[in-house]
Amino acid sequence: VHARISHSSDVAHIDAHHSKREAKTGGRSCTYAARTLPSTKDQDRFAVICPRGGQALVLGIFDGHSVHSIEDGRVHAENAAVTLPSQVWKCAKPLLIPVQLEAETSINLDAASASNTALSSETTALSQLSDASGACFKSYQQECELRYRRRVEERLLVEKARMEAEIGDEIPLSLPQEGGTTATVLVVTAAWGLPLWV
Repeated sequence: VHARISHSSDVAHIDAHHSKREAKTGGRSCTYAARTLPSTKDQDRFAVICPRGGQALVLGIFDGHSVHSIEDGRVHAENAAVTLPSQVWKCAKPLLIPVQLEAETSINLDAASASNTALSSETTALSQLSDASGACFKSYQQECELRYRRRVEERLLVEKARMEAEIGDEIPLSLPQEGGTTATVLVVTAAWGLPLWV
């Protein structure tokens, strides 16, 4: 990936020589783009989000794939790059930032109390983060399935019903595979690194 990163007081940009898109998150925008190799098979995308206040860095890598059309893999990877990092940050921020602040302030406690407090907070936060991030990925998958039903399945079933009525016999149908993407999202704060993938 050939990218140039530049920062201003309000905007963080990453410019590359392929597809570009703007994503707005919390008043700050981040332009992202990626091409793994200059080839017609490229279906991969990445995203970088720098939330307001510099509290974290959210990175995403999306490896699109498709059976029938390269464009399907590109669309899936690009939609995931636009959606998942900001959704994960939205879910993770309320859980990560308080634990980070608690870890920073527990320095004033005696060593045993600080250790027990930090361990209890981390265990609770990890469980909540696991649930919240799982919900983000599940919600995104449901959006993809709904989009597929509207764009592909419903249309094919209407056409199938029309043809069956015309010939008076049932027609077997296997729905086409559209493609998809793997998704890896990493949330990094001063105190935490949260890797997620599916």
